[in-house]
Amino acid sequence: MIKVGIMGGTFDPIHIGHLILAMEAINYKNLDEVWFIPTGNPNFKQDKNVTDKQKRFEMVKIATQDNKKFNVCDYEINKNGVTYSWETMKYLRENYDYDFYFIMGEDSLMSVETWENAEDFLKNTKILACIRRQEEMSKLDIKIDDLKSKGYFVEK
Repeated sequence: MIKVGIMGGTFDPIHIGHLILAMEAINYKNLDEVWFIPTGNPNFKQDKNVTDKQKRFEMVKIATQDNKKFNVCDYEINKNGVTYSWETMKYLRENYDYDFYFIMGEDSLMSVETWENAEDFLKNTKILACIRRQEEMSKLDIKIDDLKSKGYFVEK
């Protein structure tokens, strides 16, 4: 089965850290591809000034165009209203017969249980968590153990 990593986010702007993280996930989990999915109307940034979604989508396309393992998906920027990761992952599962892995940093993993419809997201999504700061490693390990004890699939 094709293994696809999902990099969701505002990407305002996309930067080298996003691209490195995607390549690390490809190498770590032997992923066939990573799909970048820019958020259309990000839930957690309703009170922030965010660059137009079409411009962010174009920035991501330009930043990823030279890597044949990177793809850009326009699902969220084409949606009306606020976009949620659980809805996106549900859409992907229903429309593609791929093995999906949602890639996130430890900061996102620490708050994932506060996300919209978190239980559905966590029950139905394989998560690859990446450490951004070495000093956060023990906190990340504790959080991963906690989520695994609840039956969720989380790796670092």
